[in-house]
Amino acid sequence: MTIEDNSKVPPTTSEPEGISKGSTSLPSGDNAPQKKGHFRRIVLADMKLKDWITLLLIPLILTTTGFLLNNLDKANSQLSSQQQALQTVLDQQ
Repeated sequence: MTIEDNSKVPPTTSEPEGISKGSTSLPSGDNAPQKKGHFRRIVLADMKLKDWITLLLIPLILTTTGFLLNNLDKANSQLSSQQQALQTVLDQQ
């Protein structure tokens, strides 16, 4: 994964049709937002297989762990219900 530095690229100033530059309602002076062409972009095309595996491995592990813990909790709940039902039957005898 590479990061491109596009700090020397000027910002684009495309405005919708029918809106002139004088009709903006942005604050002026010191409170005006500063438009700078400084941004960093992650380029995904340059990622190697190792990078993709690393990127996808963490969500896969978290998803699998959550699924297994959920199934374990369901199994424990079901076992507890069965034990409680068995205890009720034994108490009645």
